[in-house]
Amino acid sequence: MIVEKISTDFIHFKKRFPVRDAVLTELFDFALVDCFQKIYEDKPSKVEIEQMLDQLLGTSEKTSITADPRIFKAMKIIQREPDSPISQEELAATVGLSASRFRHLFREHSDIPYRRYRMWRRTLAAMSSLHKVDNLTYAAMEGGFTDSAHFNHCFQGIFGVRPSLVFKNLDRFEVSARTGS
Repeated sequence: MIVEKISTDFIHFKKRFPVRDAVLTELFDFALVDCFQKIYEDKPSKVEIEQMLDQLLGTSEKTSITADPRIFKAMKIIQREPDSPISQEELAATVGLSASRFRHLFREHSDIPYRRYRMWRRTLAAMSSLHKVDNLTYAAMEGGFTDSAHFNHCFQGIFGVRPSLVFKNLDRFEVSARTGS
């Protein structure tokens, strides 16, 4: 399970599982393990999975995020068009910031640099496309990568394994990019 920091899901996750700030955090919780085992074994619908995770995280209470609206807007632009070749400077200008201020605020509000976030979003887009077309090269290009080798390299850098090991034996998978409100 991957939870983005700039989402209401992260706030609920942090309340349920008090973990240190890190890129990856290993945690062991019986309720979490049971939830994922049920998802794996029962193969519920996407709606049912979201309901199970909402119940696990206790997302019934309303929570809001305090992110700079300019950075939030930039992140939304990247989410909508992860394959866009927009430069950091162009995006900064789009949201009314200088490039240096944009870099500083982006890292402050997301805990990762702009380029890494854009790469993360491209990887999610490629994974989503791979779910639809089952062609790694096509999915990589749809995600904004120059070729499948570039996607493989980035995927392995993020997750520590090659995408072929993750996707070759799965009968189904879904990429859900809920950002909350």
